[in-house]
Amino acid sequence: MSQEISLSVGESSLCTKSPALALQVLQHLCPDVVRQLPGQFVGGVEVAQAESSMAIGSRFEGCVIFARHWVEGVEYALIDLGPAAEIEGAWGRRDQEVATNHGDGLANTSAMAEAGSDLAKKALEAGAYIPSAVECHLLMYAKQIGLVTDLREDITYWTSSQYSAYGAYSLDFEGGWQNRNDKLYERPVRLVRRIPIIR
Repeated sequence: MSQEISLSVGESSLCTKSPALALQVLQHLCPDVVRQLPGQFVGGVEVAQAESSMAIGSRFEGCVIFARHWVEGVEYALIDLGPAAEIEGAWGRRDQEVATNHGDGLANTSAMAEAGSDLAKKALEAGAYIPSAVECHLLMYAKQIGLVTDLREDITYWTSSQYSAYGAYSLDFEGGWQNRNDKLYERPVRLVRRIPIIR
């Protein structure tokens, strides 16, 4: 479950469960404070020091930055955690609608966990999330240009994007095919992290 974040500046205050919103407000009202926090967490969201350090193909804590992706007005560097961080399991319950979308893997993973998905809970406990359908396609592009070279091609990976109450999307990293599978199927997940980019 998301933790509430409280920000107070002068007579104004904000309470939210969205780390990205809290970071945006903090960046706007107190940019000097945010600049003093590289590599730390602000409301559960890690802060990158500068845009220049988040170039696609560069490395962050030993992991490759494979894409940059906008979610709700915030640009993020997407980080592939590699094969050692892969987990496997069923997406979730087969007869349950979960509020997911095609673009925001972190929001999707949180919604999955709240709906009881053990796979999503494991991802969040690892400080990561299950990439959305769009984020998996960005991983596929990173594979095509040689940034990510160790994705399995013998099985499809779960995305965090639901198709229906009974199925969710998966992606085949051999050819980039997006599939729909029963949520009860056991599939691997390529865990990722994201860091908001400070300009």
